[in-house]
Amino acid sequence: MTTDRKQALLKLLKEAPKALNGQTLAEHFHVTRQVIVQDIAILRADGAPILSTNRGYIYKENDASPYVHKLFKVKHELEEIGQELLAIVDNGGRVQNILIDHPVYGEIE
Repeated sequence: MTTDRKQALLKLLKEAPKALNGQTLAEHFHVTRQVIVQDIAILRADGAPILSTNRGYIYKENDASPYVHKLFKVKHELEEIGQELLAIVDNGGRVQNILIDHPVYGEIE
């Protein structure tokens, strides 16, 4: 990875208002998507807090408390479950566990 591309890639990720996918980054730098995947791996190895989501890459600024655990108790319709999980992941969250209160089988973890 060239130093110029490394710095430009970090700058793009830091300033991006939303996740940037590998194909968009590859087109921007005129390289293949695989080159971007390797570049991201190198940046992570150097300590850059870059998260991979299903929507693309996110640069997560380090804060004083990098891990905050929250428990959410919600009741959703089937189609809303996926939307909420995507919202959590797209904003840098991680889902550790899901509990379902099933009317026949009871609590499913």
